[in-house]
Amino acid sequence: MFSGLLRNSISIKVSINIMNAFVEMRKFLSTNGHVFERLTNIETI
Repeated sequence: MFSGLLRNSISIKVSINIMNAFVEMRKFLSTNGHVFERLTNIETI
């Protein structure tokens, strides 16, 4: 959040990379959700 207040090129690049990381993480979780669900089911057995 703090990097959003700064206006230099490094802080802008950092903000973009952070947002891209969250987008990729969300894609990963949505495409592999069934794997995590199966692991949860195995742990409860």
